[in-house]
Amino acid sequence: MREKGQEREVHRRAYKIPEIAARNGLSQTTIKAEIRSGRLRARKVRKSTIIFDEDEEAWRQALPVRVPTTAA
Repeated sequence: MREKGQEREVHRRAYKIPEIAARNGLSQTTIKAEIRSGRLRARKVRKSTIIFDEDEEAWRQALPVRVPTTAA
């Protein structure tokens, strides 16, 4: 039994578009474009669009790496 004031830590596994945008420092428009392009996998639950944390991580890992250019 939990004592008053103690919260059980819950690891969430899915997030809505505004949460994914905020977690990654991007706009909701950008996240929606990534979903439409097929680069970010999303699922529908009734009217909500959700993204599983493993799909978010796979999308992040698949983003192109910017290689800095050296100025001459």
